[in-house]
Formats: sequence, C-alpha cells, structure tokens
Amino acid sequence: MTRTATVRRVVTVEYEVTSLTTAEARRIITSLSLTQRELATLMGVTERSIRNWLRDDDGASSLPLAISNCLRAWAQLHELKLPWSPLVRKD
Repeated sequence: MTRTATVRRVVTVEYEVTSLTTAEARRIITSLSLTQRELATLMGVTERSIRNWLRDDDGASSLPLAISNCLRAWAQLHELKLPWSPLVRKD
C-alpha cells in the first residue's frame, strides 16, 4: 500500500506504508549525513531509542512506522535537493 503526502503544496512525496529495516534506515541516515544525536533531536526521542532501533546486527529488524516514513520522505526531498531539515549545522 502506498500513500501520498503533499509538502507545502510544492512537492508530492510517495512512500511505502511499511517499516524500514535497520539496514535500509542506516543507508538513508548515512545519505542524509545525520548523526544519531541529530536524528534523535529531529524525532523528539532519546539517542538511546535511536541506538536501540539501529542495533540489530543482521539488519532485518524494522523501525517504528512513523520513523520509517519520516526518513523516506526526507530522503526523497534530499534527492530533489529541497530543504528538509530544520537543523542548523556549525561546520
């Protein structure tokens, strides 16, 4: 099942209504250049929650659906080179 969401009436993002595996989540987090601390801040959870969700050694376990949907949407926006993160980095 696929759902569609409109972001500020500018971009339509389609995403699967299934949870990401930990391997898929790690790949997206890396492509977005997010640290676990930054992801926890964006999600409003603790770093421990993020670590627990990503700890699976075989990469087959799944993340909570809401987290999966956010990561997928952010990845699509990032691929379109659109702003997706409210974080301000100090480089």
